[in-house]
Amino acid sequence: MWLGLFSATAADIERLTNADGLSNSSVTTIFQDSSHLMWFGTWDGLNRYNGHEFKVFKPSPDYNSIGNNIIRDIVECDGDIWIATDRGIDRYDSDKKSFSHYFTEMLSSAAVREHTFHIINGLEKTVYAGINGKGIYSYSPEDDEFDLIEGLAGIEFVTFFIDSHGRIWYLTSDNELVMTFSDTVISNVMNVFIEGNLLWIQT
Repeated sequence: MWLGLFSATAADIERLTNADGLSNSSVTTIFQDSSHLMWFGTWDGLNRYNGHEFKVFKPSPDYNSIGNNIIRDIVECDGDIWIATDRGIDRYDSDKKSFSHYFTEMLSSAAVREHTFHIINGLEKTVYAGINGKGIYSYSPEDDEFDLIEGLAGIEFVTFFIDSHGRIWYLTSDNELVMTFSDTVISNVMNVFIEGNLLWIQT
């Protein structure tokens, strides 16, 4: 796989491949932070690109390194980069250049597998984590931990998100779109897209 960076003014496309330093050709997610740095999650490492070169983050014996090489989601909140991997949620402190790890107590569970951990950035600088079979959690900066806000024991969901009104929704593996803290359930949903105040639903 190659990554194309497109300039609207120059109409040029720059190809980025493994030869340029990308850690793996299977890219799972792409994100641009508030400093305009590009982040690429792959099947083998987290990549940060500054327009000239890649910085690759992979697990190492150092506890402050990233917790897993398979990257699923990347978001930013209050200057920190949050990463969902197949082995938990990590927070990257760009000042300390180190990673903090969350939900590590779940790693011994047989329920932990691909796409177990999800992460999104909510309203008012709030980070939410979704854990398949467990529930939805919100991050408390004061306690530096995630608090359970909606228990979803045994429920498998594909994705979750927050709408413009701050309501949390999740799409289950049975194609049910559910709004938390309500009785709202929409069946036979294949995909969801948010555009401003609109919620587009594919059935």
